[in-house]
Amino acid sequence: MTFPLSASAVKRAAGALEFMLRRGNLVAAYAATLLYLEIIYIMTVILFLWGKAASIIAAVILTIAYSAQLIGVYFKNNFNRTLQLLIMELHSAYSAAFIFNYLYQDTPLNYLSLAIILARSVLLAVEIFLIFLLTSEKVAATYR
Repeated sequence: MTFPLSASAVKRAAGALEFMLRRGNLVAAYAATLLYLEIIYIMTVILFLWGKAASIIAAVILTIAYSAQLIGVYFKNNFNRTLQLLIMELHSAYSAAFIFNYLYQDTPLNYLSLAIILARSVLLAVEIFLIFLLTSEKVAATYR
């Protein structure tokens, strides 16, 4: 069974891609906010390891630092674009290894693990798209 693409669907997809290339900073800044889920995950891990105070302090510091980073990406600062690419590159490699390792080991899956795997899978897909978007010549040329 095949699904033919209509001309209007192709036009809409081309228009969306053109918007993303024209406003790459906007797309990157808003889509990268999904990494706040990692801060919540880190906060939970630190809570179990070192307690409530350390967890809250780490979450506040990471949230402020990452928010400043995303503001720089939105305002087309080239240093922040490069730093965001580094963050996404490292996190996507970690997420891919985490997902692969978790799915191919013999531990039983529960709802929390499935939620983490689903969130990391979505993050991985978004990060790979954003890496291609932020490294495209058209978007990179708009950063100063």
